[in-house]
Amino acid sequence: MPRESQRSKAALIRGAAGVVLVLLALSAVAIGLTREATRAGAAAHDPATDAPAQKQVSVYYFHGDERCATCLAIEAQTTDVVREHFAPELDLGQLRYEVVNYDEPANQHFRDDFDLAYGTVVVQGADEARSWESLDDVWTLIHDDPADFEAYLVEHIRAALESPG
Repeated sequence: MPRESQRSKAALIRGAAGVVLVLLALSAVAIGLTREATRAGAAAHDPATDAPAQKQVSVYYFHGDERCATCLAIEAQTTDVVREHFAPELDLGQLRYEVVNYDEPANQHFRDDFDLAYGTVVVQGADEARSWESLDDVWTLIHDDPADFEAYLVEHIRAALESPG
């Protein structure tokens, strides 16, 4: 076989192999997107009842880069209260607790979302409107009896969990 013909054949094979690799990559992407869409659809419905999945109440403790002793105390006590009083709801996904630094670039939207001027605890309901409440009294209650702080948080978180939505 002439040398030029061998080169043409090799180039053709390399080109065909490239096309096959591109097709395999595109197939993998399509399969991944299909699986993700299927997971998203499954997450939105409870297969046992074919009803919408349970909605989730969110509790946030927001803070900035600068943290004082009171800020740290509010965070620690809020974390303890949520874990102690709402462990079943956390485990079932009915409640989500998150500590967020609103000064980080990715989190700055929370300042507008929740009209934040300083660190605080926010409870966001599971209703359609995702209503929320800033629990600003944590700043005074943290210095009072710890039981008052605890009762305040439990009352507002429980109300959000029990709210129709």
